[in-house]
Amino acid sequence: MPGVDVKSLTRDQTQWEAMDNDPLRYHGGTKAGMGWLMLRECKVLQENLNQITLPILVLQGGNDKILDPKGARMLYQESSSADKAYKEYPGAYHQLLIEYKNRFYLAD
Repeated sequence: MPGVDVKSLTRDQTQWEAMDNDPLRYHGGTKAGMGWLMLRECKVLQENLNQITLPILVLQGGNDKILDPKGARMLYQESSSADKAYKEYPGAYHQLLIEYKNRFYLAD
């Protein structure tokens, strides 16, 4: 079972080979137990979003191929935090810090 295609993580082509050859990066597919755990915990989180009162900053790539941006919007909209911010970066993929490491303008 193949792992996550690095081309779906970032548009930064210089990172693709480095990520593919990184011995510390897991290259396998999602294990059944891990998949089940992620689905279970996402459901618990979704059911309890209104209980989140801590300050939150939600950063989301507009073209994220790993996580649907709708989930990040839901987290922001449904949390009860009085101190929260949401920023979506059009065109960006999942790993925002890799995408913007050489042109760090996340605070624009």
